[in-house]
Amino acid sequence: MPPFDRIAVEHFAPALEAAMAGQLAEIETIAQHPAAPGFENTLAALERSGRSFDRASRMFNVFRRTMSSAGFQAVEREMAPKMAAFRDRIVQNEKLFERIAAVFDAREGAALTPEQRRLAWLKRTEFLRSGAALKPPAKLRLSELNQQLAVLYSRFGQNVLADESGGVILNTRSSVEPFLTYSGYRAFRGRDPAIDALMRKRGFPC
Repeated sequence: MPPFDRIAVEHFAPALEAAMAGQLAEIETIAQHPAAPGFENTLAALERSGRSFDRASRMFNVFRRTMSSAGFQAVEREMAPKMAAFRDRIVQNEKLFERIAAVFDAREGAALTPEQRRLAWLKRTEFLRSGAALKPPAKLRLSELNQQLAVLYSRFGQNVLADESGGVILNTRSSVEPFLTYSGYRAFRGRDPAIDALMRKRGFPC
């Protein structure tokens, strides 16, 4: 288990910044590899990259979903656009995408396993759908939009959390469904005939 008792909110920004810088360096090494593009020196290397960022972002998401204090929310608002820009820098690395596309184009004659061919297709498709083949001005605009959306998404999530923090029953399926199933108070459940029928079937008063 991660040492949650030793993780503080102020650790996240420097940890994520360092992890992103580390992965970008790894990506540049892959993109500038002197050998011809192959599965091991391109796709396998890409899969191995970013282990530190993966660990840091997993802890970041645990806090975001379950321990979202006011201090953490400030960090989230700060880091959301930076993380969006970081992902775009990887996807928009032209030399990296050229190597991924080369491995994909040569997949049938390269003695790859079915799993390796599948990964070549997935990575090429993922990069294409994320704008890797766009012209430079369009890439720049896309990155700007992705950063704006990251800010808005974080703000929306925090607003929803603030609205729900004072409620007795959260407006989520995992909270409402058991309440509607087991509550014996009809007034709280409203006047849905389907719910009434379900309650009667399970032996509850309606």
